Amino acid sequence: MKQNPASLSERIAISEKVTVFAPATVANVIAGFDVLGFAVEELGDEVSVAFTNGGLVTLDDVTGDGGFLPHEAERNIASLMVSQYIDQLRQRIRSGDLHTSRVSIVPESGLGVSVRLQKGLPIGSGLGSSSASIAAALMAINELFGAPLSIDELIPLAMEGERITCGTAHPDNVVPALLGGLILIRSKDPLDLVPVSYPKGLYCSILHPEIEILTRDARKALPEHIELAQYVRQSAHLAGMILGFETGNLELLRKSMQDEIVEPIRAKMIPGFYKMKEAALREGAIGFGISGSGPSLFALSKTKDCASSILEAIQTVAEKEGISSTATLTRISSRGARKVSI
Repeated sequence: MKQNPASLSERIAISEKVTVFAPATVANVIAGFDVLGFAVEELGDEVSVAFTNGGLVTLDDVTGDGGFLPHEAERNIASLMVSQYIDQLRQRIRSGDLHTSRVSIVPESGLGVSVRLQKGLPIGSGLGSSSASIAAALMAINELFGAPLSIDELIPLAMEGERITCGTAHPDNVVPALLGGLILIRSKDPLDLVPVSYPKGLYCSILHPEIEILTRDARKALPEHIELAQYVRQSAHLAGMILGFETGNLELLRKSMQDEIVEPIRAKMIPGFYKMKEAALREGAIGFGISGSGPSLFALSKTKDCASSILEAIQTVAEKEGISSTATLTRISSRGARKVSI
């Protein structure tokens, strides 16, 4: 006897909730403005998704944001990305580009998705807070549908999420958040991503000063033109950094972790920046700089003891400047967004 196919409600009932963690990221990486970024361990956001039969994408919980983020589904970037993913899935199925056999449930009109966001990153920290939410949301909804899209296919959607949140489709936060590791953005159009090897023993000291720097303001302050000689020196710094990472030549990396263009301008927005930099280098940092557009700061070092000493030294400087801060000792993470067990 021929059995009737399971109803949408029955298929939803047997589906599982998916939770994905996506890591914080350090973008720009001193001389690598807009072209270099890496993921870090431990810090990050979690997004959980589950099918519903309400026909809508709903944002049912947001925690860890201190009440700062919008809790409406149409305004929060996590639920917005889930909606955009579903729209693209429907378009690709209708066009014949994606066969329905590749999805666990066909996105019919009666299908809804519940979204829950748990923030683990400070808002506006310079640690890729929005990117972590974007990457976690896209990976989670993709997994819920049976992973019909590849990571490469998720990247353009993730970059669109960055455009929504900050006005420009920057890949140097959201790509490491998805892929993990240290990533060189060789080109944005067409997109060309190059994973960069790095010494696995490196530690990363991160200090988040409790001051506000808006990304748009930080970009507006940058010069539209630079001198040729400055460009040549900066190019040499970036080339030396890449080679130092790839070969594990820490002395080359130390000499090359310099920024003559962006850092002198953005450092003015962070009280005590150069005192903190001097303290970090004195404690053995290989390099010290601003994470993204700030205000978070990071330092790379060879040992855990050195990384701890760096954090203590720069946090002491911040305190003397009258700035409260949060310190984190971590490493570059080889893993990007991934499913977690709850």
